[in-house]
Amino acid sequence: MVKKIIFGFTLALLCGVCFAQQARVAVAPFTATSGNAASDAETIAEIFGLELQAKNVVRVYTRGNIMAVMSENKFQMSDLSSDEKTASLGKAANADWVVRGQVQKLGAVVVVTASLLDVNTLEIMGGAPMYLNAIEEAAIKMGDFITTITQRITSGTGAQAASQRPRSGASAVGIGIEVSTVFGGTLYFQDEEVTTLWDNDSYTIPIERPGTYRIRMVFGNGGEISRNVTITSRGIAKEAFAPPPPPSNVRVGTISGTGIELNWNPAGQGLSYRIYSGTSDNPVGASFAGTTTGTNYRVSSLRSSTDYYFWVSSQEGPLEGDKGQVVTAKTTPPTPPQNVRVGTISGTGIELNWNPAGQGLSYRIYYGASNNPAGASFAGTTAGTSYRVTNLRPLTDYYFWVSSQEGPVEGGKGQMVTAKTIIGIGDIGPGGGLVFYDKGNNSDGWRYLEAAPASAEFSAVWGLARTSVSGTNTGIGTGKRNTEILAGRGGTAAQRCRALNTGGCQDWFLPSKDELDLMYKNLKAKGLGGFTNYYWSSSEANSREAWLQGFSKGNQFNYTKGDVSSVRAVRAF
Repeated sequence: MVKKIIFGFTLALLCGVCFAQQARVAVAPFTATSGNAASDAETIAEIFGLELQAKNVVRVYTRGNIMAVMSENKFQMSDLSSDEKTASLGKAANADWVVRGQVQKLGAVVVVTASLLDVNTLEIMGGAPMYLNAIEEAAIKMGDFITTITQRITSGTGAQAASQRPRSGASAVGIGIEVSTVFGGTLYFQDEEVTTLWDNDSYTIPIERPGTYRIRMVFGNGGEISRNVTITSRGIAKEAFAPPPPPSNVRVGTISGTGIELNWNPAGQGLSYRIYSGTSDNPVGASFAGTTTGTNYRVSSLRSSTDYYFWVSSQEGPLEGDKGQVVTAKTTPPTPPQNVRVGTISGTGIELNWNPAGQGLSYRIYYGASNNPAGASFAGTTAGTSYRVTNLRPLTDYYFWVSSQEGPVEGGKGQMVTAKTIIGIGDIGPGGGLVFYDKGNNSDGWRYLEAAPASAEFSAVWGLARTSVSGTNTGIGTGKRNTEILAGRGGTAAQRCRALNTGGCQDWFLPSKDELDLMYKNLKAKGLGGFTNYYWSSSEANSREAWLQGFSKGNQFNYTKGDVSSVRAVRAF
């Protein structure tokens, strides 16, 4: 972006007397402030001297001449701030006038000011602003500007007329408002134009009686400031339009992973404040964070675990002061997400969900078989707010933690949640067989039915031929009780199921008629379990027969108790 420059300076030397007598003018080096490059100040000073010299109305000692005199007299750049020392420099250079200039930054605008010091009287004159879109335009526009000034002077207007107007003077009753300004513009009193003030100029408005009066300055860059001044007694009330001082006691408030709060004491009435931040203690490279009319501001969208530096300047209308004191603070690591909760659960996976902890974060998921986060295993990472941990063991209690991460910085693991995996139809059960039924909840001490592995299958008679056994049932959940009744009466198939020890389990039983049918539908029909043809149930049909099921087509029918058929034991858990 091309930087805009306001260029205002004093040319009171260009009066009729100066022209006639070829006044001698020394152009001193311009100083650079507010972080502007010193080369910019040198360029402006050089162009100023050359353009002034080109008019051939004064004798000009350019920067090269004056630098030699400064070196010879051990004159420092800081001495230019003193009128007396500057006058002594002018006399040493045999000059009548010394031009001093300064390049500084006013908000987003670069301002170049120049003033002309009378070596003999120490009188300082000022000029009107000139706008430059680039320093390269200075040679063109500055020449036109100086021509305009000389024309006004020869006609009795412009700088000469400005220098002749009264600079002070109370009214007949001894009351006035002395208005001073750092930057030139137009002064209004009670909304009526009074006069034009140049840079570092002043004017006293006479007041007839006590009261409250409105004054307004409209600056060269278009900005303006209005103030009410109350006069209660004789004397001169002073009102200065200058960049306001920075606020005092700038301090750090609450800190998070992405934001830091700043607080400060107000620097005056009617001010706003501009906040700057950076990752070094150099205010030149600081970024604009925001503005407020209050005395606190939260700088957001920061990186976690990062050192930041902050400055706060005061602003009144278009006038912004210095950035003031620097304060520093470090953001915290990113906070863990809140409301971590369990979603869907299966035999080998558990889903987690949570609320986001901020913008631009990712999340790391940990899990373990104990509630100690130090021993937790890393499961994975995501930029979303849900994650499914897989490859878990069925029917196992697990503990989970979720941390937030920003770039390479990871925060704490946060809250713990726990959940237990379930088991699905067709999954391997605790006894090494296959689960074929899930009733959906744990009641009466069990939820699932598991068929014994094919290696534990055997053949046997049902037993208790021509014997009626009361108490057996056909429903789901009745096989275990049926088996206890039959084994107590000497039922062969039931006794062998109770004696089965496989997969570390000894609680096997002969399934009921409906349990056997579920085993067919949920396992055999899906090609699972390694089943053969016909299987006994524990449900008696009559004194001679019990229920049998064919596993080729799934048909159930009565079959003689004394015949041999296959037996696949089951267990409930």
